[in-house]
Amino acid sequence: MSAGLMFALAFAPLGCVTGPGGSPAVTSPDLEQFVAEVQPVFASSCANATCHGDPARPLEIYAVHNHRLDPDDVYLDADLSEDELWLNYVGARTFIDELRWLDGADADDSALLTKPLDPAAGGAEHTGGVQFFDAGERDYAIIRAWIADALQEDS
Repeated sequence: MSAGLMFALAFAPLGCVTGPGGSPAVTSPDLEQFVAEVQPVFASSCANATCHGDPARPLEIYAVHNHRLDPDDVYLDADLSEDELWLNYVGARTFIDELRWLDGADADDSALLTKPLDPAAGGAEHTGGVQFFDAGERDYAIIRAWIADALQEDS
């Protein structure tokens, strides 16, 4: 069993229906928003092998021409499988779910936003360097909106 799948199954209690690969699914519209809006940002900015395309990273990201569940698919133009999209979603979603444990936390407190944000703009250190120079950037806003919507749904 892959590390990504084990990770997804560890956080499976989030839902009660079956998702791709037989894993429990979150019954929430934020999955569709993730696939349509957030996944493309992650794929273009975060999924290369030296960053989150590395299975050893806390956030493992699958993307076309980068990291794939089946290494034979790396060089193909094939779309991500449902399992790959699901694992990307569950991995990212855990960074939202952890906010529930912090009093008064909101979308801006998520490591999905603080890690890649320039420290000069209030971000944290990120091994991959600065991805967003300020919170007004389009990709930052896409991720933030998804996090805020997911938090709203959860409350």
